[in-house]
Amino acid sequence: YLFGLSGFKYLFPEYLKETAGYFFTFSLPVIVLQFLIQVPLIYLFANGLRRMFSKPNSPAWSKEDILRFCFLILFLTTGFFIAEYTHLSEETIGSHYSWGYSYYSNPVQQLVESHVWRFVISFVVMGVVMSAFFVPTYFKSSKYEVLKRLGKIKTRHVFDDGYSGWCAVAVYSVMGMVLFAFYLAVLEFFSVQALGGCLLIISYAVGFAGFLEFFRLSRFRQNKIFFITVLMAWWAFIPWIIALLFHLDYGNNISVLSITPFVGVAQGVELIINKAATANSETFLTPWVAACLMWALAVRERKDLEEKVEKTLLAGKKA
Repeated sequence: YLFGLSGFKYLFPEYLKETAGYFFTFSLPVIVLQFLIQVPLIYLFANGLRRMFSKPNSPAWSKEDILRFCFLILFLTTGFFIAEYTHLSEETIGSHYSWGYSYYSNPVQQLVESHVWRFVISFVVMGVVMSAFFVPTYFKSSKYEVLKRLGKIKTRHVFDDGYSGWCAVAVYSVMGMVLFAFYLAVLEFFSVQALGGCLLIISYAVGFAGFLEFFRLSRFRQNKIFFITVLMAWWAFIPWIIALLFHLDYGNNISVLSITPFVGVAQGVELIINKAATANSETFLTPWVAACLMWALAVRERKDLEEKVEKTLLAGKKA
């Protein structure tokens, strides 16, 4: 709330000079509040510099730092929403410089829906992009397995650069659910339907991470055409064929078209913000079946990698 309120004061100082928070009675200069916001970024910047010298062959940020950065972005997004909903919405909705909410019959509902969309899009896009850093490369995975068998790694560190990315993706998903609970509280809509919409949205980040890990560990890892072809078939071609065969109309039928995020994200948001929305079991099962399939393939490739490393080390000892 404090971060969001300070951000509004910084962006619109001429309009919000008299704004005072309900929860905070003290007043700080904008530069002080900006400094508080920059502290986490300074911390991450320092960690990146340190890793550049201590681990020059690794990414500048560890998986923990990437999760901290994702949490900061989603936390600020949630903070802006809470600040506007609890205090600023009364001023911005009815003012002449309004952001458009006054044109709707229920401006408060429209405000909440716009912020829900902002959070969901940020979560999905950032989850897909950050999967490139969560999921280790073939070189990192091989190095991790070798060091583990040589006794250099005493305990299994789930956030190691070479360890599977499933744990980081799971933490990212839980983090998104915790922050999104604030939006659900405003909607007063804690239900199985809303939970299903959240799980539907999370499935795309989980599924993409599984596919990326499979790709990086498989024999196709040097073939970028394979990566693009499978992704396009999964997210575009197959859903298009399904829509043609079954004459599905997204406006009236929430169904297996949820296999693609281009349709499923809108379906998930509709289930969250609309109590009257309905969905069948295929809506939730289809994207999660695809996600589980991708992770099953990734697990199989990791086991093959472990066996290959084991054989190589045994051959080296015999030699």
